[in-house]
Amino acid sequence: MDAFRTFIDMGSYGDYVWPSYGLTVVIMAWLVMSTLRRLRAREQELARRQGEFPARRNRGGAIDTPKDAASS
Repeated sequence: MDAFRTFIDMGSYGDYVWPSYGLTVVIMAWLVMSTLRRLRAREQELARRQGEFPARRNRGGAIDTPKDAASS
C-alpha cells in the first residue's frame, strides 16, 4: 500500500500531474464527442442534399451510384 501511495504522490508532484491527466482525458473525450456530433450532422446534411436532386444517369443510361462511379 505504501508503494501505491508513493506512486500517487509522484515525488510530491502528484498534485500537479493527476489534475493534468484528468483535464487531458476530459478534453480528449470532448473532442471525440464533438467530432462525432459534427460528422452525424454533416452526413444528415449530405443525405438531405442528395435527396433534393433526382438520380443522375450516366452515358449508358444506368443510374450512377457511388459503387458504379468508383468502378468506372
